[in-house]
Amino acid sequence: MANTIFEPQTASKIVLEALRLSSILPRTVCQDVEEDFVEGRGATVNVRGPITTTARIYGQAERTADAVIQYSDLTQPYVPVTLDKQVYSAVKLPDLWASTNLDDLASKVFIPQAQAVVEQVATPLTDEMQKTRAVKSDGSAGLVDKTNTSALKFGANPDDAIGTIVKLRTVLNKRKVPQSNRVLAVGSDIADIIQRIPNLNKVNEAGDGDALHEAIILRLKGFTIVEALDLPDKMAVAYEKYAYASVVRAPRIPEGAPYGVNLIQDGYGLRHIMGYDPSRLRDQSVVDAFSAAATLSEDRAVAISLA
Repeated sequence: MANTIFEPQTASKIVLEALRLSSILPRTVCQDVEEDFVEGRGATVNVRGPITTTARIYGQAERTADAVIQYSDLTQPYVPVTLDKQVYSAVKLPDLWASTNLDDLASKVFIPQAQAVVEQVATPLTDEMQKTRAVKSDGSAGLVDKTNTSALKFGANPDDAIGTIVKLRTVLNKRKVPQSNRVLAVGSDIADIIQRIPNLNKVNEAGDGDALHEAIILRLKGFTIVEALDLPDKMAVAYEKYAYASVVRAPRIPEGAPYGVNLIQDGYGLRHIMGYDPSRLRDQSVVDAFSAAATLSEDRAVAISLA
């Protein structure tokens, strides 16, 4: 905007803050936080998975033989993720916006743009989660689709919900999934059941304006339970942070842009570009990002649906 009130850097920070305050699911998984911008659509980035290694035993037999210790390798898988979806919000501002102060621009332009982008940023991750398979309700071996009649399901009775959550915990424990950073993301219908569990208090009563905090229903059986509006209403996923990866990268700033900035915060990369179209006497504002997701470890997640 060609005026002295508008401050581009401040405006861009407002855009990024709006993204942080509106995002939920991507912040519960492994996020690609490289600060490099992406050259263009179709670029591939390698997301680092969890680091693992093995432990060995040095017993009496080894001591008697004065054996040397053996070394193990550190293993960190890399999962290639192709950024082929560009999420953007582009708006045109007539000349009359030139007299608008920054607060009005933030509330009427930049924040709505950022929120529009946010609504689409989580879509690749949600799509990836919907591919996750369920376990059988009778405990027998094998994985099935979450809609299969033999799959473990949430019942409609809140009194039974804790028992179901314990079963999900047991599944991850048997797979030796780390107990830290476990999340149970639930759709609205399952969230309703959980919130009606007798004698349990919600943890988000105070609230601080942060979207992830506001979405937390409670901590239970090792899970941080969050209501994820991006998931289908009758679906839930129990997972550990490194089950999935969410990649949100900023595209490169074009050479011809009069103003552009790439910003990194909370695992997100965004680009904000502004320019002026003299042929139509209007400013232009574009907020965009490349967004993709991948499954890093199938063993670290289990899906479930409502019976």
